[in-house]
Amino acid sequence: MDRPKLHLTSEPAETGKTFHKRIRWSREEMKEVLWFFAYIKEKTLRENYKEAYKLWRERKVTGKNIDSKALLNQKNYILKA
Repeated sequence: MDRPKLHLTSEPAETGKTFHKRIRWSREEMKEVLWFFAYIKEKTLRENYKEAYKLWRERKVTGKNIDSKALLNQKNYILKA
């Protein structure tokens, strides 16, 4: 039985799944992620990841091209470590 080929690119493969490479985060970026979530929690009195993402997109001129769920996952990863 042939196994499908796995590619490490963002382009679709003909007969397999695609995987994205892990994005490397600096310490400063990790601090910013936690600050955005803390700021939104203080401002709205609840943890709203979509509001934190909006603030992230407004304040970050250059940076990671991620969505709101990925930002939430990064925050959870930082807190777990």
